[in-house]
Amino acid sequence: DVDDVGTQVAEQLACEEPALIGEIDDAIGREESHATRPGSAVRPARLATLRERRLTLALRSGGYAAWDHDYRTGETYNSPEFYDLLGFDRGNKELTFNSVNDLVHPDDRQKVEDGYRRMLTEGGDVFETEYRIIHPDGRVRWIFGRGRVVRGADGQPVRYAGVDIDVTERRQAEERLRESEERFAKAFHSAAHPMSIATVAEQRYIDVNQASADAVGLTREQVIGL
Repeated sequence: DVDDVGTQVAEQLACEEPALIGEIDDAIGREESHATRPGSAVRPARLATLRERRLTLALRSGGYAAWDHDYRTGETYNSPEFYDLLGFDRGNKELTFNSVNDLVHPDDRQKVEDGYRRMLTEGGDVFETEYRIIHPDGRVRWIFGRGRVVRGADGQPVRYAGVDIDVTERRQAEERLRESEERFAKAFHSAAHPMSIATVAEQRYIDVNQASADAVGLTREQVIGL
């Protein structure tokens, strides 16, 4: 069902809380079973509430924010977490499907636009990428986003839904690690005393500095691997 795509994408990509979500699944099953009994009235509002709660739990447990855009009507659903993710008050009407692109960091905007365009024009179903956004207050955050397009019988996109998550802490940790490795490499290779790195099991040299190579009268390339 095209109209359930937002829930399907979020539940597939978000890390779920099995116990709580399992209880809601049971409740949904009971409601659906009740609706099939002779003389029973369908209770769509009750089912919608349960499904919304299930989606909320799935999103919250994984730290995800969901969005769902209908190309046919131009309407977009943003989960409350999506507003939080982008630094907006929940329900802010200024946050639309098109205005989100204005929040993308200028250095990442072309990459995001090109990837999205390729998915639509080349018949792809999924687009995922990491990029920076700029909050209204000027803060910069890293986002990982994954969206899935649903196409009609004619192959044209009718729905685009997905989830985003803030990965700023991971990106910052990776940057700190990279900087630390660069500092170590600089100190290692410029050291006046012989220094080397070798495997524990085979005792093979993975790297040596120039002082170490000079000490044995070989080039670094000749020593590495011995």
